[in-house]
Amino acid sequence: MSLAHRGVLLFDELPEFGRVTVEALRQPLETRTVTIARAKETAEYPAHFIFIATANPCPCGHYGTSKPCRCLPHQIVQYRRKLSGPILDRIDLYVDVHEIDNSHLLRENQTDGPSSKSIRQKVTAARARQAARFRPKAKLNADMTNREVKALTS
Repeated sequence: MSLAHRGVLLFDELPEFGRVTVEALRQPLETRTVTIARAKETAEYPAHFIFIATANPCPCGHYGTSKPCRCLPHQIVQYRRKLSGPILDRIDLYVDVHEIDNSHLLRENQTDGPSSKSIRQKVTAARARQAARFRPKAKLNADMTNREVKALTS
């Protein structure tokens, strides 16, 4: 987690990780640090990262798609219960990604959606607004305290 500091930490298939591993994310997601305590010493490492996780809707991955799901109802419930409420509470954004026909992905000249150049311009403009908001300090929105968020949204 500390190696992902100021970057992205991706857990592909989050429910497939052991419960101890998933629950170990709670403290770093809350405090943005990793604390390792041993008998006589404690070490603290920075762990301020964007956490991205993927998960299937069920163990076979086909529930709710055009493909037949092979899972029994109790298996789906058990699979979804692998993620505790406290972990789910620390995830800010959920996005359902529906299946896409492979032929659509393989088209050569896709023009759907904005260009990389226009996205870059939007990101650059957003970063400039963020920098102006916190002058003279260089501070990211992710580093805002609750008090700063409330002051800016009031």
